[in-house]
Amino acid sequence: MAYSNNNVCDHLSLGLCPCTTTTTIETKFLNSSNKKRKLKQQATDDRATKKKTKKKRCNDDIGRNWGYSTKLMLYDDPWKVKKVLEKSDVDHSSRLLLDKNLVEDLMLPVLSVNAAKEIQMKIWDIDTKSMHSLKLKRWGSGSYVLIDGWVRDFVARRGLQKGDEIGLHWDRYNRHFNFTVFQIFKPIKIDK
Repeated sequence: MAYSNNNVCDHLSLGLCPCTTTTTIETKFLNSSNKKRKLKQQATDDRATKKKTKKKRCNDDIGRNWGYSTKLMLYDDPWKVKKVLEKSDVDHSSRLLLDKNLVEDLMLPVLSVNAAKEIQMKIWDIDTKSMHSLKLKRWGSGSYVLIDGWVRDFVARRGLQKGDEIGLHWDRYNRHFNFTVFQIFKPIKIDK
């Protein structure tokens, strides 16, 4: 036992030290502190368990939707619908063919409409700051296309060609889709 001049043990111990005598008031204080510590540890364990289950639900809910997450990430690309244009998207076919899964998972839910109908859509070209109106239509094969002005308002006006990459983004504040051209395809000429 090592005592200092005010009769306190100066060696380290967890809990009550057997070499010191404590009064009943000190014992009650120490016991209540241990109870508080145990309750605090139990609450921490409960919160950790809830966070684990909450994380699972959060990751499952995000999936492929337009929703925004509070999860910290370096970058979340808002341009969920992207396409590299094919020859049929810019020729006499007069339509933009869209991926069925992208339309059903991302576009139809925000438009709040039935998939079987033609849907009039407003599309804001953010590059030229102009508003356009197109129809989203489902073909008998289950594919989705943008028609009624695609070639006039986008292909001809913007000079789009096969290989150009475009994107659509839902603007939830203005309730329309934004359109942009990400990359213009330029064929490389090789000199011989």
